Amino acid sequence: MILKNNKSKNETLVVKNLNVNYKVTKGNIKAVNNVSFRIKSGEALGIVGESGCGKTTIALALIKLLPDNISKFSGTITLNGKKINRLSDENFRKTIKWKEISMVFQGAMNSLNPVLRIGDQLIEPLVNSGENKTIAKTTVSELLNLVGLSDSIYSKYSHELSGGMKQRVIIAMSMVHNPGLIILDEPTSALDVSVQSQIMNLLKSLKTRGISMIFITHDIALTSDLCDNLAVMKDGQFVEHDSLANVLNNPKHNFTKQLIQSVPTLSSKLKSRKIKSNNKEILNLKNIKVDFMVRKGLLSSEPFTAVSDVSLKINCGETLALVGESGSGKTTLGRVVLNLIKPVNGKVKFQGSIINNNTNDFLFRKQIQAIFQDPYSSINPFMTVYQILEEPLIIHKLEKNLHSEKILKVLHDVNLTPPEDYIKKYPHMLSGGQRQRIGIARALILDSKFIVADEPVSMIDASSRLEILGLLNNLQKTKNLSFLYITHDIATARQFSDRIAVMFFGRIVEQGRSNDVVKNPLHPYTKSLIEAIPTLNPKNLFNMRNVISRDDFHPRCTFYNKKSNHVFDLHVENISHKCSKKHPKLIEIKKNHYVACHS
Repeated sequence: MILKNNKSKNETLVVKNLNVNYKVTKGNIKAVNNVSFRIKSGEALGIVGESGCGKTTIALALIKLLPDNISKFSGTITLNGKKINRLSDENFRKTIKWKEISMVFQGAMNSLNPVLRIGDQLIEPLVNSGENKTIAKTTVSELLNLVGLSDSIYSKYSHELSGGMKQRVIIAMSMVHNPGLIILDEPTSALDVSVQSQIMNLLKSLKTRGISMIFITHDIALTSDLCDNLAVMKDGQFVEHDSLANVLNNPKHNFTKQLIQSVPTLSSKLKSRKIKSNNKEILNLKNIKVDFMVRKGLLSSEPFTAVSDVSLKINCGETLALVGESGSGKTTLGRVVLNLIKPVNGKVKFQGSIINNNTNDFLFRKQIQAIFQDPYSSINPFMTVYQILEEPLIIHKLEKNLHSEKILKVLHDVNLTPPEDYIKKYPHMLSGGQRQRIGIARALILDSKFIVADEPVSMIDASSRLEILGLLNNLQKTKNLSFLYITHDIATARQFSDRIAVMFFGRIVEQGRSNDVVKNPLHPYTKSLIEAIPTLNPKNLFNMRNVISRDDFHPRCTFYNKKSNHVFDLHVENISHKCSKKHPKLIEIKKNHYVACHS
């Protein structure tokens, strides 16, 4: 096998007193401040912290990819007994980079060349270093098998691969020269929870072969799946650094405690949010179907069904969480609710009126608003906070003399106080959490009654997520707001919603009260989603997650056994059968708990 099984406990990497400063317009920024750590062969160090704390700078320093505006770089970096920071750039490139230390970059799914086949990209570094092409192909084939991919991937292009497959290819690419240390910078941040879990299982299996790892993440729960030791980073420093078990079970620093408390858990007791049966219905979706035309060949196209036969109801003051992975149709359904996409079939009723081409779009936009996923791209960077919040007031022609009063009030409502300190700021002067609060304020300033919240906390730091969800919860209570909460995270859905609807390939496969769906999932796909959620448990280090790929599920072949009270997928259970041609309807298996299955 191409990988050596190096299970000795010699120190692979020793970093002492690392300091990195960046030169900026207003002076110097201490990105890394006196950081020291050691990694033994076959060990993984987790570095966890918020955006901008210096995690990635450490990685770039280790592999000599720091930008030109470095004003200070000091300390020693020793790899296998050799002080590599003293090597010339050329010597480092020839002997260390990618050969002894390799790196999987953040956003690695965009790192593949779209015009080259996967195999050609993988053998390129081997052929360039003088290896015979036939031997290189054999090596690449072994690597692909090692990361759980078949040889057929060799001839494919990157656009033909799923996100999880692309990430596996990038990990294989990082191991082409058989390095002893791999740096992983947020390797799962853009992946669905089940694919994320599969990648963590892969990394865990590679670690047993003696590969050392540095695992950089903002998600402290993920570190318990892989890391032997954990360093918590804040403002360029390690504020806590110990074994994984000691950090998670007995945290010392307040910031570490804050990170741990910010992780939503499925085991915590929550009071079931009682739905008032006499509440007035605000939204009703009936048999919604959405098709997109996709190209097939050069001259023809065919419809692709993104949403199929979806029916949902939401009452005033209620939150329905729409949970599912990428491509399940969640955001498309949200756009239907916002009247941004017209369904090819079905009806949308809002406050008792059917939404169609005759709807007064101007009045509709005032009543229903959206909070977007990305607080960085959904706000105009050239406008001040005041201008951002005033824009909807101008569009809807509210009296000019009321603008300042409403803007100050809505900033106070989203806890940006004192509001006078924020109105003249531009988005780049705000943190991710503060920007998302501006997005929430913009959605509220017209006194809307219904909010479509599309992954509102997925792109902000973990410590800010619970604050934002708590804010939305308080606003809902005080303003009697209704929410369609779109998310891939079923743990946060449980905390914030009254009901959960699980979406899979354009259809609702399970629906019920949030606690019921999470505590007692019935559909096998929902069970797999919950199994994939990372938890803060040091014992995870020794266990592989039992996660089923979503490609293995076949909703048309899901059945309910009344005697055993069990819902099962015939494909997942490997039961010989003839596939049903019809998709099952939602049936009520328990009170207010519905599952799409044949009975």
